Amino acid sequence: MSKTHNLFVEIDDLQKGRTALSILEKGVDGVVIHHPDPEAVREMIAAFKSESEKIDLLPTKIKKIQPLGLGDRVCVDTCSSMGLGEGMLVGNSSQALFLVHSECVENPFVGTRPFRVNAGPVHAYIRLAGGGTKYLSEIKAGDEPLVVNFEGKSHATVVGRGQGGKEASGLD
Repeated sequence: MSKTHNLFVEIDDLQKGRTALSILEKGVDGVVIHHPDPEAVREMIAAFKSESEKIDLLPTKIKKIQPLGLGDRVCVDTCSSMGLGEGMLVGNSSQALFLVHSECVENPFVGTRPFRVNAGPVHAYIRLAGGGTKYLSEIKAGDEPLVVNFEGKSHATVVGRGQGGKEASGLD
């Protein structure tokens, strides 16, 4: 009979907790929050919960595609790689978003870019960690969109570049 050991680390702020939970893309098994202010502890717990929420994904059927003309599109480049089945929630309504897959799959046109989601038009919404949304045109370095997999498991990621302007490479 083998014993399993869990590794916990003591933290006193949210960023240290995020770092500990993602070290080597696996992270520790948990964190022990050590902070004298009970309100700060509650805020950290709420942040950790919102960054790993379960999203209920529903299948849908596209009934019609209508070309609207040319426009700018936004690619969201993150500071971490996404795997097969992972992407971001994007759509024309903050109440009905689609899972847009990351560029981690081989195709004949360009190499893989597992850190990127070719998200959509500038007017679309993107789901952020913590429940908010932003227009894709407003995404900038440091923002934290939600990465979701095909099972609805999610975690926050950090945008590495992008500013709603072509020069900032947020738009291709």
